[in-house]
Formats: sequence, C-alpha cells, structure tokens
Amino acid sequence: MADLVNLDYLCAEKAGRLVDKFLSGGLPVIVARNHVQNSMGVLQEDGLYAFSVYQVYRKGKGGESLEALVSELLLDTRVSSLFFSAHNPPAQSQSSGPGLMMRLTAQSLDRIFMAKDLIMRVLVYAYYHLRSIKPEEGDA
Repeated sequence: MADLVNLDYLCAEKAGRLVDKFLSGGLPVIVARNHVQNSMGVLQEDGLYAFSVYQVYRKGKGGESLEALVSELLLDTRVSSLFFSAHNPPAQSQSSGPGLMMRLTAQSLDRIFMAKDLIMRVLVYAYYHLRSIKPEEGDA
C-alpha cells in the first residue's frame, strides 16, 4: 500500500514557506496579507487561470513568490499524480504560471477542484499566519 500524504500538513508547510518568502523578500506584512487576501478572492471568484494571471500582474509585489509556490505545490512528487498523469506530465514551458494553469484546466473537473481547494487552503493558512504577525510601525 502506498504511503498516504497528509494534504493538510503539506498545505500548512507551503503556507509557512510562502510567508517566509514574503518577509525575507522585504514585503511589508500588510502588503503581503492584502495580496494573499486579494488572491483568495480572484481564485474563488474567477478560477485557476485568472489567479495565475493575477500573480503575473503582481510581480514584484508578492506575485512571483506565490506563483512559484503554487507551481511547487502542484508539481510536488507526493501529489502531482492527483493533477497530471504520469505518462503525460506538463512540458517545461508549462511548469509554472499561466502555462501550468492552462495545462491543469485541460484536466478533469475533479482535478481542477482538487487543485483549487489545495491552493485555497495554502492561501487561508498563509493569511492567518500573516494576521498573527504584528506589522512594523512603518507598515501601518
């Protein structure tokens, strides 16, 4: 029997890494929190592809960190088989950003909803992690 992956733990781990990327990149806590919150709205209301395009739009303001982390999540060897078949993995040009989301949206609805749920869970965990951090005086 194959080892089962704790998806909740995986999402929490990725959320912590995302917050670390934001803060180590010099992004103020409030800006990072607003970006995560806005990204949740785009994902919920407009879907995976719009979410990915929004991250490209937000490059330099947290978008590149979130885009890289989402690609890392979906291509993680522990869960990638949930989204992509082993005999038809994403090409190099489709391994991040809108290309990856286009590839994902060509999959079954179950796979699309699973990816959306995992990404949303990462965003929720990152949001509350950022909420728990007191902003610096200059961030307010």
